[in-house]
Amino acid sequence: MKVTVVGVEGCGRTVFLGLLYETLVQMTTAKGNEGKDEVRFICDPRTAKCLGDVRLDLISKRWPSNERKQGIADCTMDIGFRKGRFLGLLPSKEFSTVTVEAVEVGKRDARALEGMTGPDSGHFDPGALSEDLLDALRGTIVVLLLDASMVKAGKGDDRSSLQKADALNASLIGVMMRLKARDIRDGSCKCVPCPVIVLTKFDLVGRIDIADKDVQKTAGEFLRANYPEVAKVLEEQRPKGMKGTVEVIVSGMRTEGSEGDLVPVSVTDKGQVCIDYAVGGYGSLIKVIRRTAEGQTGTKVRRTRS
Repeated sequence: MKVTVVGVEGCGRTVFLGLLYETLVQMTTAKGNEGKDEVRFICDPRTAKCLGDVRLDLISKRWPSNERKQGIADCTMDIGFRKGRFLGLLPSKEFSTVTVEAVEVGKRDARALEGMTGPDSGHFDPGALSEDLLDALRGTIVVLLLDASMVKAGKGDDRSSLQKADALNASLIGVMMRLKARDIRDGSCKCVPCPVIVLTKFDLVGRIDIADKDVQKTAGEFLRANYPEVAKVLEEQRPKGMKGTVEVIVSGMRTEGSEGDLVPVSVTDKGQVCIDYAVGGYGSLIKVIRRTAEGQTGTKVRRTRS
């Protein structure tokens, strides 16, 4: 099973992957991570170093450099979820394995996506998009990263940048829905779950407290208000046979400093320096991935709240 993380340039992919890595590190090293609920993950040494460097940057109150961003461009990681009990007594020795890959929507693909928005966008030519992007959009779970800070940049009379981002991502989701519809028709996929929407850089939207659980609960409302074309495509172009509901998750870090010069904040927990971020959203994402990995026979993916 493959989970693909897709986003346009500047969407916050590097920090998102760094925080996902941080979540998995915390989860797999936590006391009690054993038995039927055990989670494991592994990545190659180069990827581990790149993501570890991003984690170190964030703990050190600095944003990842361009060199760091280039380093994780093609990184992958494998997550394993221990299967249910064996003979009802002992935990199974088998794991459901998921591969997480990240793909950036390049400039060529972004140009090709223009004009594909909505049901009346005309003929869809898959050949106009790169094979890497098409393959990513066929992932079992597609995680789409939307830059929430675009809302702040698009306030007032000038909302063109936000509207452009909304249209581009709506086009991207529209293409994904068509590809998923084909997979359902030809029976190539047993389970086609809904995509997951991650609102990145949420800490930059009016200094909202990302640790507040209510932030996660209002994520869907935020999406509909500020990315209406995306919300419309998710609702109207969903193919028959797609399982569950769309999960909308908030990603962000606590920041400090003056406007335009914000830096991430770290905290000390039990003598250990940690990243201060919206842990609940990442926990919800991993739960969705786990349920899908364990339910390839078609188990419904229900919405979770953190």
